[in-house]
Amino acid sequence: EYGLSLETRGPAQPHLDPGNLFAHLERALLARYLTLEVDSFGRNPAAGNDPIRLQEGRFLESGARLYFDTGHAEWATPEAYSPRQAVCYELAGDLTLAELAAAAGSPRSSRLLVVKNNVDYTTGATYGSHENYQVERRPNRREDDRFFAALVAELVPFLVTRQIFCGGGKLGSSDPRNAIG
Repeated sequence: EYGLSLETRGPAQPHLDPGNLFAHLERALLARYLTLEVDSFGRNPAAGNDPIRLQEGRFLESGARLYFDTGHAEWATPEAYSPRQAVCYELAGDLTLAELAAAAGSPRSSRLLVVKNNVDYTTGATYGSHENYQVERRPNRREDDRFFAALVAELVPFLVTRQIFCGGGKLGSSDPRNAIG
């Protein structure tokens, strides 16, 4: 997930909420890439009575998706068929969002920041990552059940313990008073 914010200098700087910042990025996206609009729920946020603040965003030709989900922008990589491909898509997303942020511009004496994170520094809440794993089905039910049992036995311990040896992605404190430097 990416946090969007507008860093301003001076007391009379305009304020853009995250939804408006997302709209700037989406306009830059539409000017540069072929996209497909997403409407998976058939909702009408323009009606004014929709309490959910969700802009379903756009799919790119690669299968990547940029959307606004309840207060922050999210970038979803396309499905990957190998770890190498997943890393390439992740880096491509970083570059694409940096390009869109530069193209979107920002008001005078301010800077549009796109921060890849898993922490909301205003509330201290953390976000998880969204992962999906596609596996091939086996020729019959018995083999499929055995494979799934083995997959669970091997994958679940890794998924449960990986934060212990890899971390959750957060460095530092959510409290700006504890900032170093």
